[in-house]
Amino acid sequence: MTNTPENHEHSRSNITPGSPDSPSSSIQTRRKQKSLLDQSVPFVLLTGIVLILGLVLMGVIEQRKKQRQVKLKWLLIDMGLAAHNYHDNFNKLPSSTRNEDGVLMHSWQTGLLPFMGGKTIYDSISLSEPWDSESNKNVFETRILNYERPNENLNSTRPSSDQTNYALTSFSANNQVIDFGPGTKFKTITDGLANTILFGEIREGYPAWGKPGNGRDPRIGLNVTGGFGGKQKDVVGILMADGASKFLNEKIDPKVLEALTTPAGGESAPEEF
Repeated sequence: MTNTPENHEHSRSNITPGSPDSPSSSIQTRRKQKSLLDQSVPFVLLTGIVLILGLVLMGVIEQRKKQRQVKLKWLLIDMGLAAHNYHDNFNKLPSSTRNEDGVLMHSWQTGLLPFMGGKTIYDSISLSEPWDSESNKNVFETRILNYERPNENLNSTRPSSDQTNYALTSFSANNQVIDFGPGTKFKTITDGLANTILFGEIREGYPAWGKPGNGRDPRIGLNVTGGFGGKQKDVVGILMADGASKFLNEKIDPKVLEALTTPAGGESAPEEF
């Protein structure tokens, strides 16, 4: 059919206003699409911002975790260095003490004070009197920050039944190495200093740093009541007798943990644990 002006006129006359083929309908459709696009843009931007903020927050949390671990590591290393200096001076490790009548006297942490920059406090202690005597009360109410985990207020953990003000500690000794008695010599740790736990952090039952008998048996498990425990998820900070600071996973093989606990048990410990 010949495309005449009449045919064009006839074609235009078949397009009714508001139909999908009409110019006005096409304009309305484009406007709706643009409106939907305009509405979706802020949502996409908001979602992106939330995701970015989430990633940033996760990074900050991870960074703070690493910083706490580094601070804890150096606290343990300082205690280890003090223990080695103590051994160099007395040819034994510090221990908790009793007098001839069996009265509890002083803790191994008291013995370490002069080797941790606390000589002034140490010199003010009446060593001939028990640690909790009236003459020693003020001294043992003094906080020793090197005996506290970084950024932790131990006073808030004190049970309501404890009406004393003795300063607390976040650390305990491996009682298979440091306990009451004459003091362990390094040469008797035949399993090797690198394979024997000396100190560790705890997360409950915080004792006063001056109280004798602050020791725990790591063999009962990590992050369990009465054992070593950490505030970081799944790991516990410990110090080996050679002065190396490590973080042990709470799911460590019990046989490996026993080998790391006993100083002369003859057990073999893996190179990495």
